[in-house]
Amino acid sequence: NQSASDLPAELQLDVGKTANFNCSIHGTPVGSVTWKKDMRLLSANQRAMFPTPTSLQVRQVKRQDSGIYQCFVNRDVFLRRLALDSL
Repeated sequence: NQSASDLPAELQLDVGKTANFNCSIHGTPVGSVTWKKDMRLLSANQRAMFPTPTSLQVRQVKRQDSGIYQCFVNRDVFLRRLALDSL
């Protein structure tokens, strides 16, 4: 069986900071992990990377990065929300 610790559920940052999201899975097997932002599949790019399958890092966050990030582990969904403060 698997369980997950998914706190904090909301992350509030200033523009230009680095956002770190974790979806800590306890138990085996971990299974497949996918990340989505606002229901769109995320892939690695210059600012978004996956240090581990269960973590997501977004560098130099911009206003358009705010939204709901989801970690899908098999059929379980763990939500993260990123809110950006104005400059």
